[in-house]
Amino acid sequence: MTTQPEKFGRYQIKSEFGRGGMATVFHAYDPRFKRDVALKVLPREFLHDPTFRARFEREAQTIAALEHPAIVPVYDFGEDHGQPYLVMRFLPGGTLTDHLKQGALPFDEVTRIINRLAPALNEAHQQGIIHRDLKPDNILFDQRNDPFITDFGIVKLSECGGAITTGNVIIGTPAYISPEQARGDGVIDGRSDIYALGVILFQMLSGRLPYNAKTPVGLVMKHMIEPIPSILEINPNLPPICEAIINRAMAKKPDERYATATDLAAALTTSPGQTPSTQPDIIMPVEAMPQGSVSPVEGVSSPETLDRHPPATPLVQAGQIKELICPNCGASLPGDMSPGQPVECNSCGSRFIMTMPEPDETVTCPNCSAANAETLHFCAGCGYRLKVDCVRCHTQNRIDAGHCANCGMNLQSAQERRREMQESRLQAQKERDLALAQKKARQKQEKIHKLLSDLDMPAQQDFAVYQLNQLGGEAIKALVDALLTDPSPNVRYGAARA
Repeated sequence: MTTQPEKFGRYQIKSEFGRGGMATVFHAYDPRFKRDVALKVLPREFLHDPTFRARFEREAQTIAALEHPAIVPVYDFGEDHGQPYLVMRFLPGGTLTDHLKQGALPFDEVTRIINRLAPALNEAHQQGIIHRDLKPDNILFDQRNDPFITDFGIVKLSECGGAITTGNVIIGTPAYISPEQARGDGVIDGRSDIYALGVILFQMLSGRLPYNAKTPVGLVMKHMIEPIPSILEINPNLPPICEAIINRAMAKKPDERYATATDLAAALTTSPGQTPSTQPDIIMPVEAMPQGSVSPVEGVSSPETLDRHPPATPLVQAGQIKELICPNCGASLPGDMSPGQPVECNSCGSRFIMTMPEPDETVTCPNCSAANAETLHFCAGCGYRLKVDCVRCHTQNRIDAGHCANCGMNLQSAQERRREMQESRLQAQKERDLALAQKKARQKQEKIHKLLSDLDMPAQQDFAVYQLNQLGGEAIKALVDALLTDPSPNVRYGAARA
């Protein structure tokens, strides 16, 4: 039995977190900065490779350069008696695997996790770093339940443990491996991580993996050739669009997947059943067009057409419509689409003709319909705010934007939440004002009742009459009732004086 070391460098070992074929992770303490850290130590078996230390150091420097709030930061790199180690932030909230032990997660929680992790993957992919082994074990949570991605790039250096290998290079974990990784394709890009993110999304929404097999090879073969199971058959309470999102994220061919992780997050964040606020110039059902005509019609579709197929939102990049949400069934239509090209929904069979939205340098005020320059923050006509702050990255966007131009956040949902919060605050203020008014009215009635009682006492009568006169109209009804019904002659006399 291996004895646990007491220290690595200056770091004091507290306990062992976990052990795998790639590394051993310890919970350690840094006496210099007086904080807990996670210490990842590479096994001595790898030290026989003379280039390993240089490669590992280069990878450690690359990972340390990844600065993103959802990537576990690397604090230090070193070696102790020739054995290299990494020092990272200590995250006490456990792994996503731990969170999934109770089954499927709520849809809102899944959306929150994906929206936080997706920009982190984009940051890595933009720097040419592919995770290759994204899985729940590599997603950690801090004390505030915020998720972080760990183990970027280290998989490139390790040999076989519990993972499938090609030669001496690890290419993934069987339950989350992309088809191109399983085939050993030479070129792997960020879309392999998007496939793994799709598997994780499936697992979070259903509480189980999409594929199961008795052997790792059998599991890999299912990722390569078997159709994607229906998430709605496992969890029918999910929004129907979830199936289309998972089918695209886990497409067998990389070209059919989302181009970026934030594209996946944006599709998941779009509220099911709602029409996004940004609309294309035209989406016209082919069956509603004259026979033999497939040319786009300028302007907005007719009211009859809109009743059948509400407008949808295309995501436009570099002159191509990258994604369209089917307005008939809510499915995501993948692939590059050129303006004027017929588009057919793979889910419900509806067909549409798309045209590219014209560039608009003005913003129409939703309050007074005045046209304003795009650079204005407030309407020149009525002062209405024309900019929407993204609740995730705080980027200012046009009031008519559907998604944040920086991070892809669904702005319509954010506006709805902001409006609900404002209405909630106004309603609470109205309730407080009403309660205060009722309290004042009750206090006045109590004062009038006391003054009427004072009329029965000759020593207090003059002051009571004066006070009742000051109250004016609010005391008239009480005085008339006292004058007509009170049995005391002093009260009736005082009421007549007032």
